[in-house]
Amino acid sequence: MIVRDEERFLGEALESVHGIVDEICIVDTGSSDATLEIARRAGARTHEIAWEDDFSKARNVALSMASKRWILVLDADERLSPRSREMLAELGSQPAHLTGLWVRIYNFTADYKGSGAMSNALVRIFPNHQRIRYRNKIHEFVALDEAETGMPAILSPVEIIHFGYQADVMLERKKYERNLRLAEQALRTNSSDAFHWYNYGTSAMLAEDPSTAIVAFERMRDLNLATLRERGDGRVQAFIPNGLCLLARLYLDAPDGAPRAESLTREVLTYAPTYGDAHFLLGKALVAQRRFVEAREAYVAAIDDGKFVHLHPSIDNEVPIWKAHSEIGATLMQEGGYELAIAWFDFALAARPKVQPVRLNRARAFERMGRFDE
Repeated sequence: MIVRDEERFLGEALESVHGIVDEICIVDTGSSDATLEIARRAGARTHEIAWEDDFSKARNVALSMASKRWILVLDADERLSPRSREMLAELGSQPAHLTGLWVRIYNFTADYKGSGAMSNALVRIFPNHQRIRYRNKIHEFVALDEAETGMPAILSPVEIIHFGYQADVMLERKKYERNLRLAEQALRTNSSDAFHWYNYGTSAMLAEDPSTAIVAFERMRDLNLATLRERGDGRVQAFIPNGLCLLARLYLDAPDGAPRAESLTREVLTYAPTYGDAHFLLGKALVAQRRFVEAREAYVAAIDDGKFVHLHPSIDNEVPIWKAHSEIGATLMQEGGYELAIAWFDFALAARPKVQPVRLNRARAFERMGRFDE
């Protein structure tokens, strides 16, 4: 782990792995609160270093402290899912080759005032080997022999729960400003790296600077297209579909941006045909153009894509669970199909009963049918 001023979260993170890890190695980059005391009380070995605006450097110091066969990387604002404890405990006896494990990380938010999560897959479990180290100052990833493509890894059922993207936590830590600054530094080092533009775009988007984010994601897209022309094999880097979906979302919020958003989501689906986020945003782009029948087809496809959530590195898990159902209901409302709209809202509420916009839309549908007692 690398930490700094994490007294709010650290204790629970360490408790989530208590009894199933052999050692805890923590690098502190300048805490002024009780972080180190909490770590040492949990039996962690700690090392203090100065923060140098480089996540990989700090993480690699932590890796150098480890002495066991396997490494699990956990952040202070994360928890190992309780249902993953047993499988992680069994891993310690398995031989470690130069292959890591993809772990699904659920980023919990109060989306639409209901419970929900975006998720992303990262290699967080890997052998303890000097050839395996982190690279990139921000949005760092673990790599074998510093490879730009990371390291060989296989899917695993291990899950981590992350709370750090909740709005109050981000504001408290001033993550927006820090991440944007580090992303700018990375671009100054290498402005022809599409991944750096992706990181810059996501940081600008989180900092509520949509014009900068659009420029960044468009540059990411241009570099991706240039790479595709050069290689000629149609394969894209794993972050590209998500980056293009984020760009489409920005255009949906811009005046007259729906046609561009539609074009982008259709482009994504040529790379990732089962990517639910792309079908969902395609539906929104079609709704903005009042093409409701086509929009519903896109939303149904997004629901069907739920079978493939595990295949995508970054995805909104809530789309196939309730969001697409809600949007289908909303399109039916616009066409006067209130009875059928209510059925779709009920599907959504069966999965997420507390989502306020769905409850309100359901109430409006009853109201428009004159059924005020329901």
